[in-house]
Amino acid sequence: MTLATALATEGSAAALFGRRDAVLLMLSGVGLSHKAIADLDRFDISADDDGLWIGGSHQIRIDADEASGSTPSEIWERWRIVLQFSDRYPSTALLVDHLQANTFPDLSDLHDRPGPIALPIDRWGHLPFPATAMTAAAIGAVLDAHRTGIPPQHVPPRRLSRPREYDDSVPSATAPEAVSAPLGAEYYKAGVDARRRAHAALADVPELVDDVEDRIEALLQRTLDLLGDDTEL
Repeated sequence: MTLATALATEGSAAALFGRRDAVLLMLSGVGLSHKAIADLDRFDISADDDGLWIGGSHQIRIDADEASGSTPSEIWERWRIVLQFSDRYPSTALLVDHLQANTFPDLSDLHDRPGPIALPIDRWGHLPFPATAMTAAAIGAVLDAHRTGIPPQHVPPRRLSRPREYDDSVPSATAPEAVSAPLGAEYYKAGVDARRRAHAALADVPELVDDVEDRIEALLQRTLDLLGDDTEL
């Protein structure tokens, strides 16, 4: 349980991986194989006071360990609410916002949905939709990385900066010396003109994409507001 309780659970996008990996470490720690973890359904797990009950064909109770500083039910609840939230609001940006603030809307009135517990997360923090389970090999790789003291690094890719506005005052680059057939000035001018036209045609694309994303996030946030005030875990 020590490895599981040491992982990040709030304050950054890494908390998404931390919540999932803590559950994987806890389940593996009670003897479940990688294949058994991959096959587990959310309905197979339930909180039992501070402990956790794994039903199905396993019938295992995970008791609380006072020395670990976090109970099995707390470790599971942190990941369960992520799964619940993602089922209803499949927005990575919105999910990360709630993880950073460590607050989620009250979802107690909503029924849990069946689905795998071990979900793959890509480098952008996206969960699969619809939910699909990690392979046993992928689960093993995650667990081995933590146990060898070299946990996976989850650094999101840098967003590409938007292209600068075209500056007509910048002179065109000097044409390279021809090594075969000589090329006239019109050849290079045509290439520069083509690039200028392409740049102008695509200049608005980043703004259009951002506008669509903003509209989606606004609609999801409005839906969350209808559910009531956030409650802190």
